[in-house]
Amino acid sequence: MSQARPTSLPLIQVLRALAAVMVVAGHAQFEVAGLAARAGLPFAPAAWLPWPAGVDVFFVISGFIIVHAAAPLHGRPGAGRVFLAHRIARVVPLYWLATTLYLALAWLRPGLLGSGGEGTGYLAASYLFWPTARADGTVQPLYSLGWTLNYEMAFYVVFALVLPWGRRPAVAGVAAIFTGLALLGGLAARGGAALPVPLAFWSDPIVLEFACGAGLALARQEGLRLPALLRLALAGAGLALLSLAGEVPSLPRCLAWG
Repeated sequence: MSQARPTSLPLIQVLRALAAVMVVAGHAQFEVAGLAARAGLPFAPAAWLPWPAGVDVFFVISGFIIVHAAAPLHGRPGAGRVFLAHRIARVVPLYWLATTLYLALAWLRPGLLGSGGEGTGYLAASYLFWPTARADGTVQPLYSLGWTLNYEMAFYVVFALVLPWGRRPAVAGVAAIFTGLALLGGLAARGGAALPVPLAFWSDPIVLEFACGAGLALARQEGLRLPALLRLALAGAGLALLSLAGEVPSLPRCLAWG
């Protein structure tokens, strides 16, 4: 018997739009600040929200949406393969096109997009969503904004592995794997150990935001619904805490922004 498709969630789309506006506003202010500095003009970026936190909101949304959209696949044989095929078709072509255009521009205008010198291994890693350090030591792909997709694709692979287990075990598996990675990263940092670049990248606590979103989706699928007034209060409190996140610098990013 066929299973019903997941229902649409218009308020999630609104939240996506708000997160996108935050990211765009942050990048726009960064560019304007650079132009103003070169022109000797004063410019103070608006600081009433941590604009890069839009990425963190996206990661939580991603965890939620993936569990929600994959509801018909939970527990099915071959579910992981079907899921990954859908995600690759949705994400990879456009990202590869952007990366290729970026590479062409770098070849046409050497030095315009950075110092270069990363080599073919780095270029291949950029296309394969494999975290690799640039020549200057920063862990970013050729198309630097693609660092978020390096996290997204890692989440997709983890989710595809646990998807055949069923709904609850799959979400628990995602939470366990990412919690384990975050703990590994924390222990390595305390002990002064240097993890391999990909493992160090994936063990950043930011990965816990995917697990939080997945947990919220599971709660919704289990029937949890909050009264409208409580939802509004939580949304307002979330925005207020987000605006105050900079006042508590000791909090990890996944808590302060995610």
